[in-house]
Amino acid sequence: MNNEVAKLLKGCGCSSVHMSIESTNPSIRNKLLKRDITDEEIYNGARACNDHGLTMVVNTMLGLPTSTLKDDKSAVDFSVKAKIFVVEFPIFQPYPGTALGDMCIDKGYLDLDKSDFEMYGLSHKSLLNCFDDKQKEIQFNISLLGPTAVRQPLLRNLIMNHLIYWKTNSIFHLIYKIGKIITYQRKVYRRRYSLKERFEIAMKTLRIEKLKRPGVKS
Repeated sequence: MNNEVAKLLKGCGCSSVHMSIESTNPSIRNKLLKRDITDEEIYNGARACNDHGLTMVVNTMLGLPTSTLKDDKSAVDFSVKAKIFVVEFPIFQPYPGTALGDMCIDKGYLDLDKSDFEMYGLSHKSLLNCFDDKQKEIQFNISLLGPTAVRQPLLRNLIMNHLIYWKTNSIFHLIYKIGKIITYQRKVYRRRYSLKERFEIAMKTLRIEKLKRPGVKS
């Protein structure tokens, strides 16, 4: 993404651009995930989008093999620094048959049988045994509360220094869901919505998120 591309997209009526950074740790991003993109390129891409009125929607995975909680927390700060307003922080899941999934199996990071897909999903806690239960809960809380910390930097210290270490609860889920509904209506799918449309979209989103994130025990 650069100024020329951003200008062309805006001229075509585009309002948002989706990008997967996957990891803000350059070594993990480029060596493990083979993304071949520098921090500076990401910052420049975000700046180009902002300069031309495009909303950049970014996915950054948490709980990647060989990553640390420091890496997961830095994903939030990276997004704030880059002025990326709409973010998702899904938990990495080691799907069998993929390069990373098979690597996790080979290294003994995964205890589940390959055929057991019930626990797989981007909205579940990590399945990797290289993280303990507390680390997995912190990752999950960053997934839920990280987007709010990015949208509201003044809440960053409260969230990242305190709340992510609490036990996951229904309030965290509610914050995530409501924040996503409001943000996507205002920043991603930009058009005028009637009150009825806003309500219907909110209810549909809540139903979808309930299926994706079935409960506090996820």
